[in-house]
Amino acid sequence: MNIAATKTNVAYDRARRDIVTGVIAANEAIDEVVLGQRYGLGRTPIREALKQLRNDQLIVWPDRRSPYVPEIGVAQVKSLYEARSIFETQIATLAAKRITEDAAARLDGLVAQQADFVERHMAYEAAEVDLLFHKGVAEATGNQFLVDASTRVNISALRISACIASLSSRFSTSTCARDSKAPFSSKLGFSVVAPTSVTVPRST
Repeated sequence: MNIAATKTNVAYDRARRDIVTGVIAANEAIDEVVLGQRYGLGRTPIREALKQLRNDQLIVWPDRRSPYVPEIGVAQVKSLYEARSIFETQIATLAAKRITEDAAARLDGLVAQQADFVERHMAYEAAEVDLLFHKGVAEATGNQFLVDASTRVNISALRISACIASLSSRFSTSTCARDSKAPFSSKLGFSVVAPTSVTVPRST
């Protein structure tokens, strides 16, 4: 077992959750020492985890400055849905032609699991399952380039997904940007509802 890699994975998983749920607040400098003390880990796994989080676009790490979590704004949410509408529609179309019954069953299971998490007010878990669902659809295409592209977009959007899940489950507080108490959905012009079913059409 690679102990260093394991510690880095632990640091990454915990920091990722804290970022998505807002425990690590936006625009505040991330102190590696403080983070290490919080997780009971040394500086090396913390630094490696932060590098991975930067690659996932969950944090920004300017040269000669401390890393920080960027604030989510309405423009970022609109950009995410614009990107998804452009390439994920094509991914779903291709997946419909190639998906197996086993893969379709796994996707159905993920939809049910996400709905359960939303119902139980577990926004972070719902967001992670949403990521798995999008990855599963991309994997159904059999094209690894599409899997990588889909995963890159959706992993960087985990905070937005958690925000939407929290709104869907009617949380009293949200990990969305706190510049307004109005839901993001009202600003964007679409309603947010808890997922009930998602169907990937099968070609005939």
